[in-house]
Amino acid sequence: MFPRIISIVCFFLFSLVSCGLKTEESNINSLKSRQVQVSKDKMNIIHSSGLENSVENKYSARFIHYIDEKYCSICELKTMYMWDSFIQDHTILNNVEFIFIVYNSKYNKNQIEDAINLNYCEQTIYLDTLGVFLKENSHIPLDKKYHSFLLDKNNNVIVVGNPLYNSKIENLLILVLENIIANDGIYTENH
Repeated sequence: MFPRIISIVCFFLFSLVSCGLKTEESNINSLKSRQVQVSKDKMNIIHSSGLENSVENKYSARFIHYIDEKYCSICELKTMYMWDSFIQDHTILNNVEFIFIVYNSKYNKNQIEDAINLNYCEQTIYLDTLGVFLKENSHIPLDKKYHSFLLDKNNNVIVVGNPLYNSKIENLLILVLENIIANDGIYTENH
């Protein structure tokens, strides 16, 4: 009787893990299924680095970090200073346009600006009050772990994940960027 219970429990646990892996793979495949549209002209700049008007073609890639109100936008904005350090620590990231998008209808623009100014950030941050980003990119999963990703120059998703909290993603990001830069903004698997 006891071995049968253990077998049932093990099967149940394996099913849960297997199902979770399939969901994660499905979400990543969904994210990579279409190009990502970034309509910065439909959003408000709430914090400026002064670089947002620079020529977009100077960058080999774009990194999107999307902050959804569902996950406490103010809390996320309090950690934005970490991006400055991360970008400064890796000179290869000078080839990347970082786009930070905040979707929020709960707080007014002043509250969001205060959160940014309190935790100084050098990056340009866009406020998407109309939810344009997700409307134009309905293939992006709602789970926040899929809201940070690297795009090649054709807006194809190449790397998914937040490199601030995961050294494997950080290392992968650097390797992939080397590939993208060597291939004029396009990721090639044969590099």
